[in-house]
Amino acid sequence: MDDVTHHEHTPTAAAAEPPVGVLTDLRAAASRMVLAAVVGLLFWAVACALVGMKVTTIRSGSMEPSIMTGDVVAASHLDFADVEPGQVVTVHNPVDAGGYLTHRVNAVDPEGRLVTKGDANASTDSTHVPAGDVWLGRLRVPWVGYPVVWARHHDWVALSLATVGLALVVRGSIATPILRSFGDADDGDGSARRSKPRRRQQVAVAAVAGGVLVTLVALQVNGSSAAAFTSQSRTATSTWSAATAPSLGPYGSAVMASKPYLWFRMNEPACTFVDSSGNGNNDFLVGTADCTVGGALPTQVQNDLGTAFLGTSALASDRTYPSLNAMTFEAFVRFTDSAQESGNSTVAEFVSPSGWRDRLYISYSSVVYQASASTGTNYLQGNVHGDSQWHYMAVSMSGSTVDIRVDGFTWHSDSVSRAADSIGRFVIGTHSPPYSNTHALGTENFKGAMDEIALYTRALTPAELQAHYQASLK
Repeated sequence: MDDVTHHEHTPTAAAAEPPVGVLTDLRAAASRMVLAAVVGLLFWAVACALVGMKVTTIRSGSMEPSIMTGDVVAASHLDFADVEPGQVVTVHNPVDAGGYLTHRVNAVDPEGRLVTKGDANASTDSTHVPAGDVWLGRLRVPWVGYPVVWARHHDWVALSLATVGLALVVRGSIATPILRSFGDADDGDGSARRSKPRRRQQVAVAAVAGGVLVTLVALQVNGSSAAAFTSQSRTATSTWSAATAPSLGPYGSAVMASKPYLWFRMNEPACTFVDSSGNGNNDFLVGTADCTVGGALPTQVQNDLGTAFLGTSALASDRTYPSLNAMTFEAFVRFTDSAQESGNSTVAEFVSPSGWRDRLYISYSSVVYQASASTGTNYLQGNVHGDSQWHYMAVSMSGSTVDIRVDGFTWHSDSVSRAADSIGRFVIGTHSPPYSNTHALGTENFKGAMDEIALYTRALTPAELQAHYQASLK
């Protein structure tokens, strides 16, 4: 009888994990970093919603570049009576029932309604916001609201590409070769076995992906807003902006307390000259100017700008004033060299069909006020040199007196004599332009730069003017 040897297959207690290449490890690490960044950003949106804040997705660009389309804004409830100009708020959209509006408060109108404006818009919103719920902007989370925006706009291509991209990132975060099925390993006898570590990894990734999906659905349900925040804060997983309400600054608050008729902060690099008083009295540029020079209040105004008129431009409007005999004009002026301060540089004046009056100009560094062309009376007041420094200048006129101040000092206060006009225009930066042509320059145009131009239809008191100057020093 032949001896027969039987060989039995004994399964090993545990099969070794299949080897993973360096490229697979690098792909998994990069994918996990991207996924962690997405989760980190979504965390702030979810956390704010859980603590009761109003979380909305921005679906328009009216607040750009501070708040971009696709950003998520979290806001806390604010009493309507506590709203102040300069704050970024979320309110019920007065022209879109059921929608929200995230804009900056520009002013409060005489009826107690909010006058709002998008930072990217040239003018204030035409429909004012009545008393109601207001939420104060506190946190901006960038980008994560884009899927909501795409869904609202029916941009299915972008939404599909984002979904595929997210799926690839999720799959790429698992450290197995792309062509290998998830967690399958051969025990040696042809049977598949799923390793426990890899199975836990897949469950964790699936949970993260599900959380991302649930969060995006929650953002969609919570609402979107037609739409600035600063103070950047960075973590390892996210970039976000935390901010309290943007402030007018001490000087801006002092100006608004005096209720200006118009106020140009001069912070529009495109030279659009938007009225910040809330009255909608926008002006336009005649000629060519540089609207990107550094402004007079860099410590109070973010990205502060001024306008260099350079003797080739002026501010004008089609707006007329009836019997404007009591008024106040104030601004910051600057000359950078002796060439700019030479000759006559007109700061501002009142132009009527019969001529001009109440002219304020600088002649070879001396500040000059001329009541009218007929009287020819000049009041020379000190000097403003070409020292590249900003100087505060104000002229306050009642029906019969004038008070001129530069840098907090009263350089002249006297009675004046000039005929009152029934109607006229206030022009800035040019002398005696044609009254019938608002788009034409006059002569002796302003050669330097100006910032923070404000006009009041009353004579401000000496105490108010001094308070404005002192506020500019803070």
